[in-house]
Amino acid sequence: MVEGFREKHGQDPREIDERDPRWLRFRASVLTDFMRELRERMHRQARRQGRSRPPALSAWVFGGEEENLF
Repeated sequence: MVEGFREKHGQDPREIDERDPRWLRFRASVLTDFMRELRERMHRQARRQGRSRPPALSAWVFGGEEENLF
């Protein structure tokens, strides 16, 4: 994640405020991409196994956007 942020923003995220909006959104995008990839893999596996639906996938989140970004 550090390298990805550095490539995109030209800064080391360890040297900026931990609540910098750029860092928070970058982290969120990494997690969102991970969840999307996981869901797609679960769908593919379910199809290979002849299931009509993949297993349920859930995520625990906070109540507000600011809390979730942090």
